[in-house]
Parts: sequence; structure tokens; C-alpha cells
Amino acid sequence: MCTDIDVVLHCHSIYATTLACHHKTITSFHYMIGVAGGTTIRCAKYMTFGSQALPDHAIEALEGRLACLLGQPGQMLLGKTLESALWLAIEVEILSGMYVQALTLGKPPILPDDEMGRVIEQMRKMRYGQALDAEGVNDIAVRERLSGYSRGGLYGKLWLQRRKLPMRDAIHGSFSQNAAIFL
Repeated sequence: MCTDIDVVLHCHSIYATTLACHHKTITSFHYMIGVAGGTTIRCAKYMTFGSQALPDHAIEALEGRLACLLGQPGQMLLGKTLESALWLAIEVEILSGMYVQALTLGKPPILPDDEMGRVIEQMRKMRYGQALDAEGVNDIAVRERLSGYSRGGLYGKLWLQRRKLPMRDAIHGSFSQNAAIFL
């Protein structure tokens, strides 16, 4: 059982959902795929929402990862904090957009697993791309990206649902659909 995950986020961002509708796994066409914890961002098989089969397939796709696509519904992400889950959701959406664009030119070349292993290890050592720590001093680029999205971002509003709290407009983000975050 994973003890370092406190947030599960699911959202219907445009590009990630586009890929999920086609049941596409995002390959290591770009080294930043490593921020999701593996050499790919897998796509789980479609299952009816509300069924036990949906989380079962999501858990399988998330094995060893912090993010996956869900066949049709969009993306699912894991994080220690709300900030880390939101940051990863934005990165997965950006990578999804780049992948959709890259596919228009044909199948992009992929980085080999051994190179992705080195990238993932380097990211771990450098705490590369992790969301802000409690003191807010971790990664300047992450802080700038989050602050930019919190001021309106590119695509619209992100709606958050916290367990036992009503749906509310909590932060502007890179998403045009509703997202549910369970803390």
C-alpha cells in the first residue's frame, strides 16, 4: 500500500482526454514523461464510471507511476500534496498537447528505457519538477508555473471538489472541464 500519497486528482483536460478517447499510452517521446514516474503514461482500459472495474484498471495503469490516462474520461494523478498533484496534472496536459502535435507529423521517436531510467534518477536526485515544499523554496520554475496558472492560465477554470466540501471554483488552471480532487 502507498503511504506517501494523500491526493488523488481526476480531470478532463482537453489533450489528455483526447488521447484517452483513443486509448493512447503516451510514450517517452519527451524526457519530461519521467515526472509521472515511469517511461510512459499508460492508458487504462475504459470501464463504466462508478463501477469497481474503473479503479481496478486505474490502479493497474498507475503501477509504479504517479499519472495515467483513463480510457475515455481523462487523466488521473497522485500526489503527496494538492500542489504536487496540480503541478503534475498541468505537466501531463502539456505533454499530452505536445504528443498530439507530434503525432500529426507521424510516430515520434522515443527515448530508450535505459535513457529514461537515467532521466528519472536525475529528476529524483534534483527534486526536478516537484511542487513547492512547505517553505515554498523548492523549484522556482514550478512556483512560476503554478502562480501563472493561478492567475488565469491558458484554458479556463479548474474546479476542485474536496471530500465533504461542496464543489467550488478554487483555482484557475489549464483545464476546461471539472476536476475532482480527493484529499
